[in-house]
Amino acid sequence: MKYFESIIANGASCFEGRRGIDVRQVPHHAIKLIEEGRGFFCRRGEELRRVTAPTIFWQRPGVVYEWGPDEDGWRVSYAKFSGRRAGELLRDGFDCISAEGFVQMESLEPVGTLMKNIEELYRHHFADESARLLILLEQILLALGQERGGADNSGVLQKRFAPLLKQLASSPQKDYDFYEEARKTGLSYSHFRRLFREQTGVPPQEYLIRCRVRAVEQGLVYTDEPVKKIIAQAGYNDIGHFGRLFRKRTGMSPGRYRQEHRGA
Repeated sequence: MKYFESIIANGASCFEGRRGIDVRQVPHHAIKLIEEGRGFFCRRGEELRRVTAPTIFWQRPGVVYEWGPDEDGWRVSYAKFSGRRAGELLRDGFDCISAEGFVQMESLEPVGTLMKNIEELYRHHFADESARLLILLEQILLALGQERGGADNSGVLQKRFAPLLKQLASSPQKDYDFYEEARKTGLSYSHFRRLFREQTGVPPQEYLIRCRVRAVEQGLVYTDEPVKKIIAQAGYNDIGHFGRLFRKRTGMSPGRYRQEHRGA
């Protein structure tokens, strides 16, 4: 049937990654499931998004994406596919569920099992591979639609912290008083800190440090500015202290990080 023939499986597997920027323009349509860990995901030029397992995101050919795990690493399963039906599925299905390009889920299942089924499908080359692939992808789409429909309870929390998270990501060099931020939201600091951690996975100060480290990583990869200037622009006047912090979190010095990732 032509309905099934217009989608082709191009690969499926899983891998474990460590901290680093993965910048690439993918040749195929792809969906990727973060099974364990946390990190970031965004399209080039858009706001950095923090993501925590279990989260699924999708990528289109011709678009540059930036993504990678925090220092503890993550485990990701993925499926790549191409064809006219593949493009329609992302445009008319996945993008309609989330214009941001990802969905953070309450539970790994049933999407985790469906992704493993796609991996088995690709590995064994079934005769009706295209039909099975499309059905599995549509089952994932259905599961995400149901997940998104039940996400209203977390909506208030997301709206409450969204402005602050956006500011931390875009202006990490500023000095932040999180006691004052708690007051602005009408919460005690202890309550604010607990809800912040529920939303992001880490306390406020740790989130700020990660945003600053991320800003330095981007400066090292995308600009020719001197390392000291990049670090200062991220809010650190003590270059030696930040160098030790950066090495602890990435496993290398800022200069080495630039060398390793400049050609990514």
